[in-house]
Amino acid sequence: MKILIVAPPVAPLGDGKTGGITLHITNTVHGMQMFGHEATVLAPCGSSVPNCEVREVEGTPQPTLARPEDHEIYPIPTDPLVGRLWQEAHKLQSQFDVVLNFSHDWLPYYLTEFFEPPLCHVVNMSDVNGATSHEIARVQRKYPFRVGFMTEAQARRLPGVEAPLVISFGIDLAKYTFQGSPSEPLVWAGRISREKGLEDALQIAKASTVPLMIAGAIDDDAYWRELKDQFDETIDYRGFLGTEGLQAVLGSARALLQTQRWHEAFGIVTTESMACGTPVIAYNQGANSELIVDGETGFLVPQGDIDAAVGLFQRIGNIPRRACRERAEDKFGLAVYAQTIDRWLRSAVSQ
Repeated sequence: MKILIVAPPVAPLGDGKTGGITLHITNTVHGMQMFGHEATVLAPCGSSVPNCEVREVEGTPQPTLARPEDHEIYPIPTDPLVGRLWQEAHKLQSQFDVVLNFSHDWLPYYLTEFFEPPLCHVVNMSDVNGATSHEIARVQRKYPFRVGFMTEAQARRLPGVEAPLVISFGIDLAKYTFQGSPSEPLVWAGRISREKGLEDALQIAKASTVPLMIAGAIDDDAYWRELKDQFDETIDYRGFLGTEGLQAVLGSARALLQTQRWHEAFGIVTTESMACGTPVIAYNQGANSELIVDGETGFLVPQGDIDAAVGLFQRIGNIPRRACRERAEDKFGLAVYAQTIDRWLRSAVSQ
């Protein structure tokens, strides 16, 4: 099959401000290539995807919807990139067997019925915008095999979704080295913005009297300045890292902290951490309970319970690091994910 993948209109793929979506699209492309499919990516100017044709589109980036306060607001900038991406996708559609959307915006869902090849959607966030959530549910009820969710927890957050198709996600395990003897205490990785809850992770590290390695792009400069003012002696900032650098940092830690303030749709860094053998201490909300086996590959704590997280960090040595790697191998390998995506898209084309 020839597959046209349309990236989100928020930022160029690879610059760090798209969160895990760059790896999500990259691994989807490579997974499809494993099955002999040909993928082309439409993305904002400046994007790059290894070993794949990228067609760059100009326009004003869409403000991210990953902000709790924006739930009922959908800003539309002048010369919107989201519109230009989908104009280009519509123009190119006859060259492809299927179009695969990774953008969490209402427009591509609305356009589902206006494409000749099947327009399928990977839902990569939860209920961050009312208009988008409504369109996702409407399209999913009408075309249930065209909408793929990353976790059951994500689908439950979207009112009106019925019998969701869960496609999960997978990483190339060969790129993640198992480290059985960590040299650092704690790590946190992700896009640095308020909804990701980095301040809670810093409180946990400070209360544990250890530094916190932080890896990720700074998406909110004011928020980062606040954190440095309050936790300067706890912060060990490593910058935005590619897979090679990130896996080295993750594997060197005794534990990864996942302290999001919102309901994470998946949590790619959790699977990357486990692939390196590093257990995860996470808030028991969103996708975390579907990724982490409590007491076996990490610990789940109530959101905001700093004391509980501190206590569990003291017990992190009870988690076998090999069990974390095995969990990643069994559930989150690229081969498993690629097979799921292949079956899904073939089914959508044959409908």
